[in-house]
Amino acid sequence: MTDVKSMGIGPLGRSDMVFVRKFRWTLQGKDFDDNVVLDEHWFKTLNIDFSRNQLDFQAYEVISKDAEDLQIQEWLDKESHDSELLMLTTYDGCGNPLYKYTFFNPVVVHDTLDFDYANSEESVRKVSVKFEDYTRTFVANDKHKHVGPLKKKYIWKMRLKDGPAIKVSLGSGRPQLSIEEAEINFLNAKTFIPGKASWKSLHVTLPQNHQDSGILKALLDYEPGLGVYLDLYTMDGSTHLETWLLKDVWMQSVKTNDNEVRPRIIIRFGVAEYMNTQEIQNENR
Repeated sequence: MTDVKSMGIGPLGRSDMVFVRKFRWTLQGKDFDDNVVLDEHWFKTLNIDFSRNQLDFQAYEVISKDAEDLQIQEWLDKESHDSELLMLTTYDGCGNPLYKYTFFNPVVVHDTLDFDYANSEESVRKVSVKFEDYTRTFVANDKHKHVGPLKKKYIWKMRLKDGPAIKVSLGSGRPQLSIEEAEINFLNAKTFIPGKASWKSLHVTLPQNHQDSGILKALLDYEPGLGVYLDLYTMDGSTHLETWLLKDVWMQSVKTNDNEVRPRIIIRFGVAEYMNTQEIQNENR
């Protein structure tokens, strides 16, 4: 007997199925201190290209009564969006979140605005940004399944003792120590003991908005006995993992020409001290 195929929609027709709708979403911009930098209500469309690490969105040009400027314009006018993130959340028909994406450190690569006498629609700013990494969280059914960051797991921040921290890129990661070996010969045997130790140079790329940290100025002024802190955080900036205190820091070279928006420096230091979680807490008191 020939099997008869059911022409229904199968499990998709079950009453407990929830479809993710294209119009039930929000996009919001925040910094790592949880301050809102882009309101979730100002976005019209969003397209995500995961293969190119790119977001394309349209933001309404809307002006509130007490506004000093368009919010999207104020955001675009910033020198850099380091230490910022864009958060996409999808919802069901009752407003319950289904899943979330968090995109880290957006960089604006395209920004257009167009007008047309034959079009009466609202004006929108068309913006494309590249993102450094992203996480995904499935929150439907109270599961809270978290994936990511999918590429870079951690971020480094640099600061002076009493100055603000800035996100930096380190060419070699943690400070690296090189120890020479000394050979000792006795009769028909030889042994090796630690010899001279030296810390390797550290290659650092500063963010565009590094000025407030005072780090580059202190290095250029050759401040004696300069101490610089390196803090390791999880990618979302929520967990402080470790700290290195670099002592007697001086700058070996710097590249800050007009075409270099993120200064690249090489620093040397006399010694580096590793600080564990308890020492970090005592340092912050």
